[in-house]
Amino acid sequence: ADPPNKTTRLELVRKALEPFTSFLVLDDPTSPQHRAMIWISYEDKRMVPADDVFHLVQRYAIATLFFSTGGEDAWHNKTNFLSSDHECNWNEEVPEYMLEGIGWSSGVKITKRGVYCSEDNVTIDSMFLALNNLTGGLPNEISLLTGLSRIEMWRNKLTGSIPSSIGNMTKLDTINLSFNEINGTFPTSLCDLVKAKNIMLANNKLSGTIPSIIENVSELRRFIL
Repeated sequence: ADPPNKTTRLELVRKALEPFTSFLVLDDPTSPQHRAMIWISYEDKRMVPADDVFHLVQRYAIATLFFSTGGEDAWHNKTNFLSSDHECNWNEEVPEYMLEGIGWSSGVKITKRGVYCSEDNVTIDSMFLALNNLTGGLPNEISLLTGLSRIEMWRNKLTGSIPSSIGNMTKLDTINLSFNEINGTFPTSLCDLVKAKNIMLANNKLSGTIPSIIENVSELRRFIL
């Protein structure tokens, strides 16, 4: 059978993504979600089949994050993002160095950057994008990466609020968004991260009080605001 033409492929990809992102957002040409959909449909040389929903949605979520946080023009290192490689390879090893500074961040070793997969070599389980000049806000679609156990995005220029959908990431062990410009109130959805051991949000612009249900996160070891 002949491969679907571009118009048909876009329609198939859009249909596959509609359960995860509002069609109003997908059809907004200014949204990072629309940009990610167009990239997957027309520009991604990997051409993931639209019926391979897990692979398509995982790739879409990472691409949306890229476009939402200035990946095209702000990131210091693109770390192989948007390449034709499987997204498990959207990363790079970096020369080890010690982060100089004060407080908890002093002496942190930086050895890798990008996204990495679990032992199955299919499911993204960790994200290391600290010190990479990320701008803009985190998209709701980050929560589509349900296998994520670790998010490291500290010392960037992220703004906006923390998506409430992040509470759906039940495998999340560590989330570190410290030293950004994130605002809004403390998201109660973080209290749904029952397996979280480390929640670090220091040096942002968060307001309000910490909900008492944070006690539900029974394995929490480090909670830094």
